[in-house]
Amino acid sequence: IDANDIITEYQAGSSTSLGLSAKDVIGQTVHNIPMLNVGNRLFLAIRHARKARQRTNIEYVLFANDQRHFFEARLFPVTGDQLAILVRDITERKLEEIRLQINERRLRRQNKLLVVAAKSKHLTSGDLDTALKEITTIAAQGLSVERSSIWLYNEDHSTLTCANLYVRNSNHHSCGQKLLASDYPAYFEALSNKRT
Repeated sequence: IDANDIITEYQAGSSTSLGLSAKDVIGQTVHNIPMLNVGNRLFLAIRHARKARQRTNIEYVLFANDQRHFFEARLFPVTGDQLAILVRDITERKLEEIRLQINERRLRRQNKLLVVAAKSKHLTSGDLDTALKEITTIAAQGLSVERSSIWLYNEDHSTLTCANLYVRNSNHHSCGQKLLASDYPAYFEALSNKRT
C-alpha cells in the first residue's frame, strides 16, 4: 500500500481462502477490502508500522457463511510510507490451539479432582457404599458428564448390577438396577471383549 493506504500491488497464493483477485483490490483503499475489515485495529497497526518503522502483527476473526475464519496480518515497512501487508488464513492453527486449551483445562480439572479424591477420607473409610458415591460424584464432575455409574458383574457374567449411579443435575445417587445379558447381548459381548 502507498502513503494513502491505496493498494498498488497484490498477489494471492494458490491456496488462499480470501477469494480476491488483483482486479478486485488494486486501486482500492486497504480499509475497503473485506478480508482486512477489522476497523480501527488495522488503522492503528498501519500507523504503528509506519511510525516505528518495524514489523507489526495483528490477528482477527471474520465471519463468512456462518463460520469463523481466523487471519493474521503482518505489516512490513518497505520504502518511504509504503507498507507490505501479508495476510494469512490461520483458522486451522487457531482451532487446534482452542482444542488444546480446552483439553488442557479439562486435564487440569480432572487432576485437581483426583487430588481431592486421593485426600478423601470416604475412599479409605472401609465403607464401600460411601466410597462408590464419592467415586461416581468425582467422575461425573471430572468428565463433565450428567451421569456416572459403577456396575458389577455377577459370577457367571450374565447380569450387571449397578453398585452406584450418580445423576449430577439432581445430585442424586441410586443403586440396584440390573441389566441381563439375555436382554443386551451386544452390550455384554462388548464388555466381555473389553471393547468398552
